[in-house]
Amino acid sequence: MELLVRPVAQMATRFGDLFVGCDTVVLEDFSKLLVIPLRDGCDLMDVIGRRLRAQAAE
Repeated sequence: MELLVRPVAQMATRFGDLFVGCDTVVLEDFSKLLVIPLRDGCDLMDVIGRRLRAQAAE
């Protein structure tokens, strides 16, 4: 799960400086691109959390 979220966050931080002064359309497209792996990482963490809670309840 961390393998999905951390690289995307690092990439956003590194590329953030490159987009200073860019057109807002470019920034919007870039943010939409970054949302995909972050959302997938959160979905994965949710599934793992559910499984761990179910396992602990047994």
